[in-house]
Amino acid sequence: MNRRSRPIPTEDIHAYERQSLTPPPTRRSEETLQRRSNTINLFGRKFKLPGNRWMRMTVGILLILGGCLAILPVFGLWMIPLGLVVLSIDLPRVRRLRRRSEVWTMRRYRRWQQRRHPA
Repeated sequence: MNRRSRPIPTEDIHAYERQSLTPPPTRRSEETLQRRSNTINLFGRKFKLPGNRWMRMTVGILLILGGCLAILPVFGLWMIPLGLVVLSIDLPRVRRLRRRSEVWTMRRYRRWQQRRHPA
């Protein structure tokens, strides 16, 4: 029996049933959640990020600071939104800001497409 298919001990299941009606977490769902948080999907491409939360936050902050140095040839304003996307994995406020901006951008894009190609 491998690690993924190993059942959760029954005493843990009964403890969860006594506490609430939510089902007990499975090992597979925890692994999937952890695996998902280490990647970013941008423009159809997947980018792997550090597994450590503090390393991801450091990368995000460095990207934002590098974007502020846009007058230098290597750095650019593209680094600011990328840093915010990296930070949105771990910070709920930044995640809400990213989701709102995505919704706003997609609404504007759809309106523009409708005006450009009337049906």
